[in-house]
Amino acid sequence: MREVVVESKRLWGRKRKCLHVPESYGELDGACFVAWVEWVLKPSAEGQERFQSAFWGVGRSLLLRMDGFQRYKLAELAGFLSDMDAGTDRFIIPSFPGPGMFEFSPRLYAPGDRLGGVCLQQFMTADTYYSYYVVTRREEFLDLLVAALYLLPGECYMPRGGRGKPLDLQGRSAYVATLPYASRYAVFVNWSLVKSWLGHLFPSMFPRGEADGKPKPADWLSLFDAFVGEHVAEMGAYQSMACMDAFRIIDRKIKEGRK
Repeated sequence: MREVVVESKRLWGRKRKCLHVPESYGELDGACFVAWVEWVLKPSAEGQERFQSAFWGVGRSLLLRMDGFQRYKLAELAGFLSDMDAGTDRFIIPSFPGPGMFEFSPRLYAPGDRLGGVCLQQFMTADTYYSYYVVTRREEFLDLLVAALYLLPGECYMPRGGRGKPLDLQGRSAYVATLPYASRYAVFVNWSLVKSWLGHLFPSMFPRGEADGKPKPADWLSLFDAFVGEHVAEMGAYQSMACMDAFRIIDRKIKEGRK
């Protein structure tokens, strides 16, 4: 966070306020991130005001008292939002309301930082729907992406030994469709940022840069088959493997195969 001091005029003099402004996607909170996405999707003066208030951490009254130069200098601090190359290793929206009827019903939680708790099957499922949405822009795939990532406590993709409740992806997708569109689209943007971060860690597996021609859905089935190889009997173990462990192995094999 960057510390910024804003001085504003008052009838009885001047007042100084210390602000703590994010310097990267990793420092944004969920409300600010959604406000930015909502403003980008539907540009308006009101949307810009909501985003600036959330980003700078100021109330509307102080925002209106700022002069043009102050707003210009503070707006410069949001420049990193136009550069997604560095990415982020975290989910900026930590949770969504769950499908229960009451406020105290369990919430849907995002994966941990650095894809903590994400098995290879979950990653492949989420990224498949992400790529389908990139290609088709059909909202159903956006809903499936969010449903694949945000789970209730105890839910998992590969229940074993009576532990963990299997995810009903289609049913969850129907509920996710009722959430605000800007919030769902923010998850799509967040996944793009996660993919950028992975591109720095595993450049052979997640090559950076735009592909030539029309984008195509990710072919995770072929990659997974090559990863499993002849160990078909152990397919479940590969699916439940922590995705970051799987990526290290796959990225190394790709490098070795190029030698």
